[in-house]
Amino acid sequence: MTKEEKDAADSPGIINPDLPPSDTVHHAQELPMRSVCYAPAGWYSANWQNTGPKVGWYFFYGTLANESKLAAARGVEEPLCLRPAKVLGYKLMLSRDHLALADGPTAAEIRGKALHVDLPMQAQGLRRYVPDVFTTESCQIHFLSGDRKVIHGFTFMWDGTVGK
Repeated sequence: MTKEEKDAADSPGIINPDLPPSDTVHHAQELPMRSVCYAPAGWYSANWQNTGPKVGWYFFYGTLANESKLAAARGVEEPLCLRPAKVLGYKLMLSRDHLALADGPTAAEIRGKALHVDLPMQAQGLRRYVPDVFTTESCQIHFLSGDRKVIHGFTFMWDGTVGK
């Protein structure tokens, strides 16, 4: 193909000599604008945060660390793998008839157990297990056995309100 033929083929609306006469070459700017995906307006937000049940390690304390109740709430029949753990910077308070975790002195240590949650459905079951005046919060979990590492996880904290 000569340079003139290439230029002619690249021009919008020009018939390509290499194609049968009924076919024309269209360029992207000539085609009507169409949406590939039909998503509702506002489906994406730059400030989006996952507010659903979170998977990962959870720290339990006091009566919340009851293994049989945790297994029932999690919806599994196999034995749970609870690991001895602690969190720092919290204190325990009494909220009605439940011990509740609240912000405390930096050096304060609360001992309990950690459990890994693999599925959002299991995390949702755990959320229903705790009283309504608790909220899921991020924390640093310090394992007390094995490798004794510190990991990011979640715990249930008192939200500051008085339950019914």
